[in-house]
Amino acid sequence: MKKFVPLIITLVVTLSVVMFLMIMGATYYINPGDSMFAAETVEIFIPFIPGTIFTDLLIMILAPIVAFFVIFYTLAPYWAKLLIKLHKILSRVGTDAKYGVVKLGKRVTGRMLFFRAMVVAFFTFSLAVFLVEILVNLGVSDAFLLYSSSSPTFDTIIQVLVACFFLGFITILIFLPVWYMEDSGLTSFQVSTKEDDDRSPVDIQGVHAPLAGVLTGYAGLATVLAWVIFIIEVFVGAPLEQSSYYAVIFFILLPLIIAGFFTIPIYLYEKKLPSLLSRLESKWNYDHIKPPTFEKIEKE
Repeated sequence: MKKFVPLIITLVVTLSVVMFLMIMGATYYINPGDSMFAAETVEIFIPFIPGTIFTDLLIMILAPIVAFFVIFYTLAPYWAKLLIKLHKILSRVGTDAKYGVVKLGKRVTGRMLFFRAMVVAFFTFSLAVFLVEILVNLGVSDAFLLYSSSSPTFDTIIQVLVACFFLGFITILIFLPVWYMEDSGLTSFQVSTKEDDDRSPVDIQGVHAPLAGVLTGYAGLATVLAWVIFIIEVFVGAPLEQSSYYAVIFFILLPLIIAGFFTIPIYLYEKKLPSLLSRLESKWNYDHIKPPTFEKIEKE
């Protein structure tokens, strides 16, 4: 259970934000005149999800869990086959790729699980910022939340936050198959087959590696760019106020705030991983291999 402690902390942070939104919605029914939210925000909240703020938030919390069982867990071997075919397509042209399975252990650190949650959070956050920016440029400033205040900057942050909650069940489905391949130990060996190519080294990598590298690289780079652009817009494009500093801090912390959104799917994935790997091994015929250690490689 110790390995889940970092994820539990992020879950508490995320649920605190969700509970705050629900409490603000409840205050409308208790005292509409003093409520932070208007009637349309509480009764509609997200325009394309039927129901009030309470049902909308509940749906967004449960969506990743439902997606895990219905879309990923039941179709896991087919996700694996899809990634293997994708790896073969992305493999270097003119190489002969061979595959084998490196037997992995069962232990995992809390740092690794937290890293996975944060990568998905960064990826989701960057997509949400990009999508909200496009919709604002198209004149749709309340696509994810029927809410407006006297501060356009605060409105943007709230839109991005809700967009992250909505996109979460989609982005977790992108990363789960990649982790599945990583934890399976499936490894490719690529050797050049060109007669006039004697200088291409043997490429040994996990099948998950190319896609994982692209997703992780995009998540990190896109998040940093989003932070930089937002800071420039706040401090250059508008009069400087004390609230501007709070807005920047909250915007930078958004990925950490939404990371807890992926705690339960990651927890379920870890608990179901043995059965997932058993199902996978029953459907492929790759040999088990043992890569050499550097200490045993002889020097010429």
